[in-house]
Amino acid sequence: MTTVALRPAAPSDAAALAALGHQTFTQTFGHLYRPEDLAAFLADSYSVPWHETLLADPSRLTWVAGHDGELVGFGIAGSCKLPVPGREPRAGEIQRLYLRAEWHGRGIGSRLLERLLLELQQRGHAPLYVGVWSENFGAQRLYARYGFTRVGDYFFPVGEHRDHEFILRRS
Repeated sequence: MTTVALRPAAPSDAAALAALGHQTFTQTFGHLYRPEDLAAFLADSYSVPWHETLLADPSRLTWVAGHDGELVGFGIAGSCKLPVPGREPRAGEIQRLYLRAEWHGRGIGSRLLERLLLELQQRGHAPLYVGVWSENFGAQRLYARYGFTRVGDYFFPVGEHRDHEFILRRS
């Protein structure tokens, strides 16, 4: 059995997280976008400076999954930033949850999600939200198993492209 360890991300993980984010977002969604839209999004949302800022922010949580000294997945959570009408002041959000494709189906995503949910709860965040691409049925099933239900929609920008996303809520 392959051992995958979870731990809080450290500032020294910024470059590895940027590379992993680049890889996992492209594996999962890269086929949906024009190359220039994907490149603009990755340069902005998965850069080393972006991750350095993220890891220095005490209001955000980043956990990583590693195997043999290499990162295979990560999750990011914090205060809710989704466009929820009447959003509650203590609302939390699962902001990113990604695994390398070859690590799917091993329960690692569930373990990362459970850790983030626990951390958000311990910080007093309630209710909890997540935004999910409207056609990412696997992610929708995962979140449904943890009590998330659809409460809204929004459009997520990737370059000039706009993805139709569902807003899911867990009370």
